[in-house]
Amino acid sequence: MDLNLINTFLVVVEYQSYTKAAEHLGVTQPAISASMKRLEQLSNKNLFVRKGRNIELTSTAHHWVPLFRRALSIINDAVIEQATFQVCCTEPSFSRLTASPSFSLRCAPVSSLSLLDDLRLHKVDLVIDNLPTIETSFVCELVYEEPIVVICRQGHPRITGSTFNSSMFYAEQHCVLVDTEYRAVNLGGALLDPTQHLHIGMTTVSLSGMVLNVSKLDYLGILPLSFAREWQDSLKLQILPCPIKSQSIGYNMIYHKRDEHNVAHQKLRRQIRHDLVQNLMVRNF
Repeated sequence: MDLNLINTFLVVVEYQSYTKAAEHLGVTQPAISASMKRLEQLSNKNLFVRKGRNIELTSTAHHWVPLFRRALSIINDAVIEQATFQVCCTEPSFSRLTASPSFSLRCAPVSSLSLLDDLRLHKVDLVIDNLPTIETSFVCELVYEEPIVVICRQGHPRITGSTFNSSMFYAEQHCVLVDTEYRAVNLGGALLDPTQHLHIGMTTVSLSGMVLNVSKLDYLGILPLSFAREWQDSLKLQILPCPIKSQSIGYNMIYHKRDEHNVAHQKLRRQIRHDLVQNLMVRNF
């Protein structure tokens, strides 16, 4: 069987749209349709049914998806002995990993849904992030969790660890994390009381920007404990338990299902998981 038909089939499955699959592969929509008709003729099976403007997979197509993905993975393993993977991770995870001959690192943008598109389009091979995903095309595995804390500068005129409470938390100005669309991505958002108003004095697109701003100004910030501890001494920060309620942030290893059985990718995942867990030196308050 023509491997191009299998690859095209998997892309159509990914998007469940001939038009979007054509855009992804850089061909015309009729070319995609013709390829799928040829695959149906070769197998004597119906693979897709129309439902409105979209298509749905038949039971045969559902059965084929994991088999075809595994077959392509085996072929890739045979062709590529030493793969160089692209790993995209969050700021808290970045310092725990060291690039090796098998992978290179880049820092992930804050809460960017484009990361899933990067995985889908082979721009990156693995993402370490707190980004939630329920898309069935991706595997999402929890690697570690750590507490969310509040930071302020050591010389803050109103805040000390012994007296910090929720009233003080809501009375102060905050430096808030935002994404590239300038939408708030406050890591402690789930902690906040919906009846209270958070006073936002400044926004930043990175945790590094947050700790630098908080170290110079009388603002509070919410961020993971490990990142706060990394900068506590050099920037003279106070680290305070979150006064709302205790909650952890989870970091996931996210990758496309096509790589699930890829031997080199499995080795990469084991290495990344080991490095992250081994270097996690977080103590609860």
